[in-house]
Amino acid sequence: MRDFLKTSAAGLDAIPAWYLRLGASAFAAPLTVLINQSFSVGVVPQQWKVASITPVPKVAKPAQCSDYTGWLKIKYPTGQYAISPQPVV
Repeated sequence: MRDFLKTSAAGLDAIPAWYLRLGASAFAAPLTVLINQSFSVGVVPQQWKVASITPVPKVAKPAQCSDYTGWLKIKYPTGQYAISPQPVV
């Protein structure tokens, strides 16, 4: 977790990376309990299902939706993000 936070900016929750880095050892155990509980009951809280999609043009002059791709930014309950290219439909 600390390696990821070295270059991360604040996300949708506006919590600065330096704060998460500072408290990583204190946050790890309670977050592990929450995540394991979520897995064991098979329910993901709505607040954890937050994503930000940024359209990125695939062509020089996009004219329609299919001319874009998107970068999906998925927020995990640990405050970390996974960023991957996803098609925007």
